[in-house]
This record gives sequence, C-alpha cells and structure tokens, in this order.
Amino acid sequence: MNGIWAWLGLALLIGAGVAVNRLVKSSGPLGQAAAGLRHLVGQQLQGQSTPEDLPLWEKHLAALDQYPSDYNKLNLEIRFIQIFAQYLEQHYPSDERIPAWLEAGSYRKDTVWGIKINRQDEK
Repeated sequence: MNGIWAWLGLALLIGAGVAVNRLVKSSGPLGQAAAGLRHLVGQQLQGQSTPEDLPLWEKHLAALDQYPSDYNKLNLEIRFIQIFAQYLEQHYPSDERIPAWLEAGSYRKDTVWGIKINRQDEK
C-alpha cells in the first residue's frame, strides 16, 4: 500500500511541476512576447498594421529570441518570421533586414527540443 501512495505522490508532484511551468511561461516574458507576436501577426494579416508597430515587433522578437525552442514552436504555429518580413516590405521597403528575414523565413525549423515535428503544410 505504501508503494501506491509513493507513486501517487510522484504523479501529483510531476503534475504540479508541469502546471507551474506552464503558468510561469504564460505569465512571464515568454508568454507576453508570444501573445504580442500573435496580436501583431493578426493585425498584419487583417491589413491593420501601422508603421508605429515596429518597436513592438522588435521588442517581442528580442524577448522570444532568448527561448530558441519556443521561438521555433511559435514560428511553426503562426509563421511570424514571414509575416514580419511582409510587415517590413509593406511599411519599410528600404529596410536592409528584409532579405535576411525572407531567407530565415524560407528555412523554417522542423524541430522543437530536438524532436522532429510533422509539418502539415508539406503533406
């Protein structure tokens, strides 16, 4: 009977750790950067972006750059690299970063934490 309680306690401990990890990620700088990029991508796709959004793009991209796996996972989800390149082409056509962003967008990562992810767009 003690073995069952030990396994149950271990399962609860792991579950609590996962919940705390998700809470910290969603409420910390990573969560704010991801939410900000989702909002900016949505604005760009709806044609509601403005040139004044550039500092927000740069802020959120810099914050997300510190988390490479989450950066790759979010880019697989919303393709923010391509959308940011479109944003620059639309509002800042002479920006020298456009070719680099276009090239980066054409080579999307297909791994997160070293695990190969199935990309639905290639099937």
